[in-house]
This record gives sequence, structure tokens and C-alpha cells, in this order.
Amino acid sequence: MSKPGAEYDAYVQVVRSKSLAEMQQVIPKVREIYDSGTPFFTKEAMRRIVQQIDDIEKGKPGTVSVVGIDGNIVQLPVQTGEVESDIGTPGIEMVYVKARLAYQTVEHLTGIKDPLFLQSKFAYLPFQIAYITEYRNSINKTLITETPLLCFDKVQDDFQRRRAKWEASNQCCQLKSILRTVASKIPPVQKIVVFACSTMTWDDGSRHRSAVQHALILTIRDFLAQLKSSHNINIKCYAQDPLYTTIDKQVLHEAGITVLDDPKGFLEIDETTVIISQAPDIPVREVTADITKPAMMIWNKVVQHNGPPPTPKDSRVISLGLWADPVSSRLLHMVKDYIELDFPEDPINFCKDTCIYIRKTDGI
Repeated sequence: MSKPGAEYDAYVQVVRSKSLAEMQQVIPKVREIYDSGTPFFTKEAMRRIVQQIDDIEKGKPGTVSVVGIDGNIVQLPVQTGEVESDIGTPGIEMVYVKARLAYQTVEHLTGIKDPLFLQSKFAYLPFQIAYITEYRNSINKTLITETPLLCFDKVQDDFQRRRAKWEASNQCCQLKSILRTVASKIPPVQKIVVFACSTMTWDDGSRHRSAVQHALILTIRDFLAQLKSSHNINIKCYAQDPLYTTIDKQVLHEAGITVLDDPKGFLEIDETTVIISQAPDIPVREVTADITKPAMMIWNKVVQHNGPPPTPKDSRVISLGLWADPVSSRLLHMVKDYIELDFPEDPINFCKDTCIYIRKTDGI
């Protein structure tokens, strides 16, 4: 008589073999669809999905219909408001506060290594649903935060001081000098949209980096507005990050920056946009490549990756954005229409491989 452990191992092997056969069919098909030029991310799809999510979160019953790249429709539930009590820590529960999009690039969909992780239902979905979550005491329901939060006055004062320090820095002066050398080549700009600049309310060192990255938005806005071009008057500034608190939104609003929920930042981008992004946890560059060719981007250097597939713990993940914001053939083709310039070295506040991309006049 076989042992329970042996029976389980045999069962797993059967499931693995079945999943492997399916994976060997799915992955080439996903790659074929991608190589044919089919866009994974469109504004229309994002609008449709977020509208369904909004309706459900307001009380309308139902599920979210997502169209896969294979043309089939998959229904996804929305778990906003649900509570997970069994998270491995006694006395603490997790709450699904708000739904947001989970973006699945071609690298994500074809990068499955273990057949057991293949979920055939989601195999062709460029969008899934993720959540902004909170942890709270399961008895008295008080919010639990790992890092203390600062008050409005402290955050605003710190932002203003960090902005002034950044504007007076050598790096900011170098940036303006670089942009002056190509000022005549910068296409008309009407909007600046930033992703993943993080919160300024956490009482730790990360808030200083966040403050400087937000100050960069205003530097770019003011520089472009001073150019002799009527197209760059009244540039609108937008920021998207799920970590923003009410205080972040207030401080940024007073600075002239409007905070947008996911995916509304992507809905704003077009050929008159400057995009700023620093090591995001969503594929900003790949989504952008599917939607438009912005006027300018300031983000991690687009480098073709060669070698073994990266893992979340790989040092290359942070420096090259290989995990959450990977480089694809579509992105590599897009940046051929851009002038690439090195961003002034500032490893404390910006990624070491940050580059400036300016669209060539014949790039559209």
C-alpha cells in the first residue's frame, strides 16, 4: 500500500505533466499573437475594465469581463471589501481596499517556468485584477502600518525644502543644461504624467527621494514653459501611484499636480506627453509602447536583455527593470525613434540607469 506522501507526489506529477502539455501550446501562441503586432494594452480596454470595477465597487452586482489577446472573454470577480483573516499572523487581518489593474506583458505570460503555476483561465489575459490592501487589528479593526505617517504640515514643508534643494543642486543645473542643448528638438508638450514616485508621508528616508522625484515634475514643467513655444503653456501635471495618501494628494494638488487612480494616468498619455517613471512595479514602458509615442520620457534605460531570465532577487531587476517593467522587442523598436541622453547622475534620488528620451521630429 502506497503512503499518502507517495500518492500526493504521484498526483502532482500527473497535474504537472498535463499542465506542461498545455503550457507548450499556450506560450508559443501568446508569442505568435504578440509578434503579429496585436496590442496587449489599449486605452479602450482599460476604460472598459475600470468602468466595470467602479460600478461593482459602488454596489452593482456582477463580474468584470476581460477580453484576452486570443479574443475570448473571461469573467473576473471583484473582491473589494473582502477580508482575509488567515494570513499567517494571529490578530491581524488583510482588507482588499480597492481594485486596480494587474498588467501582464508578453514576458509575464510566456515566462512561466513551473507548469503548476500555469492557470489556463488567465493564460491570454493582458489584464487581471490586483488590490490595494490594508492590514488591521482583527479585534478592534485599527489600521496597522509598518511606518509612521507624517502630518500635512510636515510633508508640505519637507517637499518645499527638498524642491528648493533640488533646484539649487548641480544635478538640476546639469539637467537644464542638457535640455537646453536639445530644446529645439523637443516636441510640443501639453502634459506631464509620472508613475511610481511613491508616497511622501512615510516617516523614513524614502520620503526624501520621493519629494525630489516629484520636484522633478515641476522642474520639467517650468523649463518647458519658458521655451519660446506657445505649445508649452499651461502644461498639466498628473501623478499615479497606489501608495499616495490623502495628505500626498493635498500636497501635490497645492503644487499643481493632480493625482490619478490607476489606470487613469495611462489614459492621459499621448504624443504631447512627458512621462517620468523610476523602477515602477507595473510595466509602464511596455504599456506606453502599445498606446503612443510620447514627446519625451525620463525612465530607466531601455536595454536589450541577454542571458538567463531574471528573478525577483536578481540585482539586474532593479537596475534594468527586468521584472515588473521588462524590455520587449516592441519597446526596443519604439525607442529607435528617440534621441537618448543620460540623466545627470544622482544615485540617491534617481536610478543609476535613468535616461532621457526625446522623440525625433519624424518619430510619429
